[in-house]
Order: sequence, then structure tokens, then C-alpha cells
Amino acid sequence: AWMSGTSMASPHVAGAAAIYSAMFPRAGSRQVRNALVGSAKLNWRTRTDPDKTHEKVLWIGSFR
Repeated sequence: AWMSGTSMASPHVAGAAAIYSAMFPRAGSRQVRNALVGSAKLNWRTRTDPDKTHEKVLWIGSFR
């Protein structure tokens, strides 16, 4: 199944922020935000996205 929207995004972003904070306990909220935004990748479904908005996908594999 494929799901989207804020009800899917919110728990994923919160989880990613928790993982980053655990990896870097001295990071402030601005640093956590910048790390999450900076690690985002262009949506792999760009060609089939019905709203034609090119969202980015959160990618936590590049935190280290």
C-alpha cells in the first residue's frame, strides 16, 4: 500500500527527529530541523504523482 499526507508524515518526521536526537544528543531543535530537511530526497514518485508537486522524501540513511 502507498499512503501520504500529514497523518503519515507527522509520525515519520517525529521518529526521524527522535533518531537524530539520540544519535546527536547535543543537537538543538534548529540543528535537528536542518538535518531532516537537508537529508530529504526528491520524491521517487514524481512522474506518477497526481498533484504534480515535487515533494521530497525524508531519508535518514544519510545522518552519519
